[in-house]
Amino acid sequence: MTPRGATLRTWLLVLAIVLFAANGAVFHARFDLTEDRVHTISPVTREVASSARHEVTITYYRSALLERRYPQPREIADLLNEYAAASGGRVTVRVVDPRSDDAVPAAESLGVVPRQLQTSEGEEQRIAVVYSGIVVEYLDRRESIPFVFGTSTLEYDLTRAIRDLVRGEGTVVAIVVGDPARTLEADYRLLANGLAVGFEVRPLRAGEPIPDEVDVALLIDAQRLESDAVASVASYLARGGALFAAYDAVEVSIAGGLRARTGAPDAIRPLLAEYGIRPGETLLLDEEHNQIPVEETTEEFRLQRLYPYPHWPVVPPRYTSADHPVTARFEGLDLYWPTYVEAVPSAGAVSIIAASSPRAWTMAAPFRLAPQAAMELSRGADETRGQYGVVAVSGGVESNGRVALVADADFLRDELIQAGASPQNIRFARNLIEWLASDEALLTIRTRPVRSLALDAIDEPAVERTAAFFARAVNMVLVPAAVVAAGIVRYARRRRRARLVVSAPGDEP
Repeated sequence: MTPRGATLRTWLLVLAIVLFAANGAVFHARFDLTEDRVHTISPVTREVASSARHEVTITYYRSALLERRYPQPREIADLLNEYAAASGGRVTVRVVDPRSDDAVPAAESLGVVPRQLQTSEGEEQRIAVVYSGIVVEYLDRRESIPFVFGTSTLEYDLTRAIRDLVRGEGTVVAIVVGDPARTLEADYRLLANGLAVGFEVRPLRAGEPIPDEVDVALLIDAQRLESDAVASVASYLARGGALFAAYDAVEVSIAGGLRARTGAPDAIRPLLAEYGIRPGETLLLDEEHNQIPVEETTEEFRLQRLYPYPHWPVVPPRYTSADHPVTARFEGLDLYWPTYVEAVPSAGAVSIIAASSPRAWTMAAPFRLAPQAAMELSRGADETRGQYGVVAVSGGVESNGRVALVADADFLRDELIQAGASPQNIRFARNLIEWLASDEALLTIRTRPVRSLALDAIDEPAVERTAAFFARAVNMVLVPAAVVAAGIVRYARRRRRARLVVSAPGDEP
């Protein structure tokens, strides 16, 4: 090839590279080959993001210190960029460092909450104030996620925020505490705080009319409601409302010792029967259960012991409905002195979406509650051994109302959530409220597999053994063999070149 032809070929190659880069800037495609496409935002998110008529601005306030030390801020920024890419230009993403951009006052005024982070500089320990919050703005409305440090629920939180801002309204949850001795502020603060992120929470008094704008009415200790309060609930359901009832047929008091009692007004039972749900009247115990902490005093000191306690059943994912949106990605549910729930035959479409293990049993009065008397708790268990429903949902018969019942009113109490380390109970309540609010499309985001770039431990033993075998084979056999083979090939090539040089014409004296 002539020098002129070689030059022309070089310039054509450069031109092809430039055109290829320009084409990639305008037309691009992204491929997610992971199972369930966990690194791709859902169709629901795409629909919500593209439904905005005006620009949606997402500002991620994050400290550079967090980005240098942890991978989570980069994962969050990647997810936000997916929103911008999928919205057709309707979503704009900004990443701001509050410190370097002098935006600390603005970030905090918008609801971004700082956190303290302990850092090490040589032998010196320091406390740094860091930010990792998100503000979503649409027209003159805004919503904030005060602090986020992971992507497990971020897509749901962002999509819900965009949807509510575009619509101009959010999900309203009214909470009624049936037991007059308990209050939302004193006994259910964890629940109220957990629902405040994403929902508008309105406390109501028992018997107070439930407004039409309430999307879901949550009744705690529903068995305590008097007839007038039940009439208010029935009227709300007849207008197409949704009811979430936490119900205790047997109430257990833990103040001054464990004592059980029955005989609450229970005027709500006929209303539940209209929707095909019948609560049981005996306590439910299970071989799959938590431990209960018991404080014991000796002559010398006071100590706390943990006792296995069948009165505190655990509901694992394998005993839930994999097809229902509420339990599709179930994290578990801890119950405290529950009863059970049954479907009333020929009374509507009722689903039991969570159940006990097949080794559960019931206990009628007189109720035995002492955790130290393990033999007493299982006395007569074989007579009622079986699997029992603990969560039921119904769409009703003649009305558009939805009803869900959890056969335990204590699973949302602060004191027991803290004693049993059961934050998943609040998340289960959120999922149930989303379904009751008829927003199943949004709920599908919460039930997607978790996106994560972390190299977590493998849970399945067979897969773990296979991975360990291949890791050893690659590192101990294939890699050394490849190095040896490369050395042999290189040595053979050098010897061949040496022979060619020695035997080349003109080299002899």
